[in-house]
Formats: sequence, structure tokens, C-alpha cells
Amino acid sequence: MGDLKHIDAVLYTAILNLDGETIDYKDESIAIEKELNIVRSMNVPDLADGKYLFYSRVSYGNISASSSEVFEVMNLRQPITRNILIALLVTFLLATVIIVRLYLSKRKEHELRKFKK
Repeated sequence: MGDLKHIDAVLYTAILNLDGETIDYKDESIAIEKELNIVRSMNVPDLADGKYLFYSRVSYGNISASSSEVFEVMNLRQPITRNILIALLVTFLLATVIIVRLYLSKRKEHELRKFKK
């Protein structure tokens, strides 16, 4: 940076799909003294599963530097499908039948003991 004491630069950050369409972006002016170390965050909208590009560019006058990184969105929460719902229902019914049979067999056993006395 040489003898420059203060620079006002523009920081542009964006999320793009791989077709180059901008999904969200942020533009801001930043003041740079001798050096600058910043952390910024961006609210990411709900994105469909897939690959996206994070892009950033710092500009000062007619000079700019940019960087980008590809990231992937994977939605781990899957909707309950019909098959999962059927499996849960069958499991619940089987558990209910087993519990009722155990209860009835214990009750019958108890009545037999009572009868033998």
C-alpha cells in the first residue's frame, strides 16, 4: 500500500447459482488504514439442494481483486414419504398387538393362579 494512509474500498459479496444468476448479494464500503482484517456474514435464503458459488470482490478505483468458492447445499431433513408413513403405522400396530397379547397372557396367568388357590 506504500504511502497511502487511508483507502475507501467497495466490498461486494454474492451467492450465485452455477448458471451465473445472483441469488443474494451485499455491497458495502469499507475503510482500510494500514491493514484490514474483517469478518462478514450473509443471511442465506432457503436454497434447493445443489451447488452454488460464493463470490467476493474488493474494488478501489479501477483496481479490483476477486475470489470465489463453490459450496453445496444438502437438505438433510427429508419429508415423510408414503412408504415411511406405512412402515411407521405397521410398526405401531405390531407393537400394539404384542403389548395386548402380553397383557392378556399375564392376566390369564394371574386368573389361573387365583383359581388354583
